[in-house]
Amino acid sequence: MHIEAQHAIEDWWDNIEHLPSLDAKKKINSTRIVDLKGLASKKEAILVVSKIHSQNRAPKAKIPNPLHPFNEDIIEVVRRSESGNPRQFLQTLGAILEHAVSDNRVKLDLAYVQPLLEDIPEAITTEEEEGEYSNVER
Repeated sequence: MHIEAQHAIEDWWDNIEHLPSLDAKKKINSTRIVDLKGLASKKEAILVVSKIHSQNRAPKAKIPNPLHPFNEDIIEVVRRSESGNPRQFLQTLGAILEHAVSDNRVKLDLAYVQPLLEDIPEAITTEEEEGEYSNVER
Protein backbone atom coordinates (compact mmCIF):
# COMPACT_ATOMS: atom_id res chain seq x y z
CA MET A 1 0.00 0.00 0.00
CA HIS A 2 1.22 3.50 -0.79
CA ILE A 3 2.38 5.31 2.34
CA GLU A 4 0.08 8.31 1.72
CA ALA A 5 -2.90 6.01 1.31
CA GLN A 6 -1.96 4.23 4.51
CA HIS A 7 -1.83 7.52 6.42
CA ALA A 8 -5.19 8.58 4.94
CA ILE A 9 -7.02 5.45 6.16
CA GLU A 10 -5.00 4.73 9.30
CA ASP A 11 -7.42 6.31 11.79
CA TRP A 12 -10.39 4.72 10.11
CA TRP A 13 -8.71 1.30 9.87
CA ASP A 14 -7.54 1.33 13.49
CA ASN A 15 -11.09 2.06 14.68
CA ILE A 16 -12.99 -0.25 12.35
CA GLU A 17 -14.38 -2.27 15.24
CA HIS A 18 -16.28 0.84 16.36
CA LEU A 19 -18.21 1.18 13.10
CA PRO A 20 -21.87 0.13 13.28
CA SER A 21 -22.93 -3.26 12.00
CA LEU A 22 -24.54 -3.41 8.56
CA ASP A 23 -26.18 -6.78 9.12
CA ALA A 24 -29.70 -6.34 7.69
CA LYS A 25 -31.01 -9.27 9.74
CA LYS A 26 -30.42 -7.48 13.05
CA LYS A 27 -33.43 -5.44 14.13
CA ILE A 28 -31.22 -2.71 15.65
CA ASN A 29 -29.94 -1.90 12.16
CA SER A 30 -33.36 -1.45 10.58
CA THR A 31 -33.15 2.36 10.81
CA ARG A 32 -29.84 2.62 8.93
CA ILE A 33 -30.12 -0.06 6.27
CA VAL A 34 -32.27 -0.17 3.17
CA ASP A 35 -32.44 -3.63 1.63
CA LEU A 36 -33.14 -3.12 -2.07
CA LYS A 37 -34.52 -6.38 -3.41
CA GLY A 38 -34.95 -5.30 -7.03
CA LEU A 39 -37.66 -6.58 -9.33
CA ALA A 40 -38.71 -9.77 -7.59
CA SER A 41 -41.52 -10.78 -9.95
CA LYS A 42 -42.81 -10.54 -13.48
CA LYS A 43 -45.71 -8.45 -12.18
CA GLU A 44 -43.34 -5.83 -10.72
CA ALA A 45 -41.32 -5.64 -13.94
CA ILE A 46 -44.47 -5.20 -16.01
CA LEU A 47 -45.65 -2.41 -13.70
CA VAL A 48 -42.32 -0.57 -14.03
CA VAL A 49 -42.27 -0.82 -17.83
CA SER A 50 -45.94 0.20 -18.12
CA LYS A 51 -45.44 3.30 -15.96
CA ILE A 52 -42.23 4.39 -17.67
CA HIS A 53 -43.73 3.90 -21.12
CA SER A 54 -46.93 5.76 -20.21
CA GLN A 55 -44.90 8.76 -18.98
CA ASN A 56 -42.74 8.86 -22.10
CA ARG A 57 -45.24 8.23 -24.88
CA ALA A 58 -46.56 10.88 -27.22
CA PRO A 59 -49.95 12.17 -26.06
CA LYS A 60 -52.86 10.20 -27.55
CA ALA A 61 -50.52 7.61 -29.10
CA LYS A 62 -52.40 4.52 -30.26
CA ILE A 63 -50.71 1.46 -28.84
CA PRO A 64 -51.86 -2.19 -28.67
CA ASN A 65 -50.87 -2.59 -25.00
CA PRO A 66 -49.07 -0.62 -22.25
CA LEU A 67 -45.87 -2.67 -22.75
CA HIS A 68 -45.65 -2.03 -26.48
CA PRO A 69 -43.32 -2.81 -28.27
CA PHE A 70 -42.51 -5.50 -25.71
CA ASN A 71 -44.69 -8.33 -24.47
CA GLU A 72 -44.86 -10.01 -21.07
CA ASP A 73 -42.57 -12.87 -22.11
CA ILE A 74 -39.82 -10.47 -23.19
CA ILE A 75 -40.17 -8.48 -19.97
CA GLU A 76 -39.81 -11.64 -17.90
CA VAL A 77 -36.83 -13.07 -19.78
CA VAL A 78 -35.00 -9.73 -19.50
CA ARG A 79 -35.88 -9.44 -15.77
CA ARG A 80 -34.47 -12.91 -15.13
CA SER A 81 -31.40 -12.26 -17.25
CA GLU A 82 -30.57 -9.22 -15.12
CA SER A 83 -31.42 -10.97 -11.83
CA GLY A 84 -34.06 -8.36 -11.07
CA ASN A 85 -31.59 -5.46 -11.04
CA PRO A 86 -33.81 -2.50 -12.06
CA ARG A 87 -31.03 -0.43 -13.61
CA GLN A 88 -29.63 -3.28 -15.68
CA PHE A 89 -33.17 -4.36 -16.60
CA LEU A 90 -34.02 -0.93 -18.03
CA GLN A 91 -30.64 -0.61 -19.74
CA THR A 92 -31.11 -3.97 -21.43
CA LEU A 93 -34.61 -3.02 -22.61
CA GLY A 94 -33.13 0.19 -24.01
CA ALA A 95 -30.40 -1.74 -25.80
CA ILE A 96 -33.01 -4.09 -27.28
CA LEU A 97 -34.94 -1.08 -28.61
CA GLU A 98 -31.74 0.36 -30.12
CA HIS A 99 -31.08 -2.94 -31.90
CA ALA A 100 -34.65 -3.10 -33.14
CA VAL A 101 -34.41 0.42 -34.56
CA SER A 102 -31.08 -0.30 -36.24
CA ASP A 103 -32.51 -3.53 -37.70
CA ASN A 104 -35.70 -1.76 -38.85
CA ARG A 105 -37.60 -4.31 -36.78
CA VAL A 106 -41.34 -3.66 -36.49
CA LYS A 107 -42.24 -6.49 -34.09
CA LEU A 108 -40.29 -7.78 -31.10
CA ASP A 109 -40.56 -11.38 -29.97
CA LEU A 110 -38.47 -13.85 -27.98
CA ALA A 111 -36.82 -15.18 -31.12
CA TYR A 112 -35.39 -11.70 -31.77
CA VAL A 113 -34.56 -10.86 -28.14
CA GLN A 114 -32.91 -14.07 -26.96
CA PRO A 115 -29.83 -13.84 -29.21
CA LEU A 116 -29.25 -10.34 -27.83
CA LEU A 117 -29.08 -11.87 -24.35
CA GLU A 118 -26.68 -14.70 -25.27
CA ASP A 119 -23.98 -13.44 -22.93
CA ILE A 120 -26.48 -13.77 -20.07
CA PRO A 121 -27.09 -17.55 -19.79
CA GLU A 122 -30.00 -17.27 -17.32
CA ALA A 123 -32.04 -15.52 -19.99
CA ILE A 124 -31.97 -18.35 -22.49
CA THR A 125 -31.51 -21.54 -20.52
CA THR A 126 -33.57 -23.32 -17.94
CA GLU A 127 -32.44 -25.61 -15.16
CA GLU A 128 -33.31 -28.67 -17.22
CA GLU A 129 -31.21 -27.56 -20.18
CA GLU A 130 -27.56 -28.36 -19.67
CA GLY A 131 -25.30 -27.29 -22.47
CA GLU A 132 -22.18 -29.02 -23.69
CA TYR A 133 -20.04 -26.55 -21.73
CA SER A 134 -22.02 -26.49 -18.50
CA ASN A 135 -20.35 -27.17 -15.19
CA VAL A 136 -22.13 -30.23 -13.78
CA GLU A 137 -20.46 -29.83 -10.38
CA ARG A 138 -22.06 -26.43 -9.70
